[in-house]
Amino acid sequence: YWEGVTNVHLMASKWGDAFMQINSFINVTIRTCSSDQQVRQRAYPRLTLRKELEVVRSRTLHWFSLLSAIAIANLNGKDISDLRTAFKHRTIHRLRAGVTAGRLNEVVKVTSKERHELTPVVLSFVGEHLSLHRVDAGLGRLVIIGPCSDDEIDQLKCSEDKTWIIPVWIEEALTRICVNGLIKVPAPIVSRCYQEISTGMMGYNQALKVSQVPFPFPFAQMVSLLLLIFLFMCPIMVVKMTEGAALSPILSFFCLLGYWGLNEIAVELENPFGDDDNDLPLEAIHTEFVDSLHTCATVGPAKPFHHPSLAEMTDQHLETITKGGELDLSVS
Repeated sequence: YWEGVTNVHLMASKWGDAFMQINSFINVTIRTCSSDQQVRQRAYPRLTLRKELEVVRSRTLHWFSLLSAIAIANLNGKDISDLRTAFKHRTIHRLRAGVTAGRLNEVVKVTSKERHELTPVVLSFVGEHLSLHRVDAGLGRLVIIGPCSDDEIDQLKCSEDKTWIIPVWIEEALTRICVNGLIKVPAPIVSRCYQEISTGMMGYNQALKVSQVPFPFPFAQMVSLLLLIFLFMCPIMVVKMTEGAALSPILSFFCLLGYWGLNEIAVELENPFGDDDNDLPLEAIHTEFVDSLHTCATVGPAKPFHHPSLAEMTDQHLETITKGGELDLSVS
């Protein structure tokens, strides 16, 4: 049970880290580049550098949510053969109002309302707005950001294991923008994204191992046989030891209840994935993961901390940080 919990959270955490890094690379490149007027014809024709990166951001946001949804569905044993109706779609509409890349005048706080409502979200770039609408299409359907395209559906239908296809798309998109020089990040730092995606896949496969590999059948049969023998032997032994009209049935009941209860609990926790009451809330974990992805994609940067220079420091500041003309390096 705890192995399943650990690996599911490892999977979501690492994939979230990978998107967070990709999103940060895109944000920094957009805010620092000065070539917004140059049209790059290599990756996405007729799009500026910023629009190219926004396309990559939107696609990776959709792919990570789709990857998590397919992984959770596989762990739960759900049928996702029809990808057009298997998931709920969280649709994102972007309305651009002539924002100049690299110029950030102010930080606008992200606002949100209750789930399943039309939620306006203001991005960090002034004049750029995003409307989020989650369609509540019934219980038991996982949420993804944006619908699947026809090409995605065709490729996923031809795949035996869909979870191996989507990381290929993500890594190819990341490699393409690196090779084309669209992001200004050193290659060793970008390689961390590949590592996080790989670690997330490892967590998924470890969780899938728990789901697909059952408890050894001979061992389970032997435990059931011994419990059946205990069912008949325990009352006889209790009667021989207590010889009481009231105490014997009470002790027999609680002894049998304890052993059979422990066995039933072990069977219940053997596979923590599914729709039973005691199974892991994978749908809630996935929804929180998608919420984190969306928050990461829309949150604005924090205001930089301004440390006063030596010329700006007053005598009181200098007395606070210095003692006898030397810096106070003592640890309080």
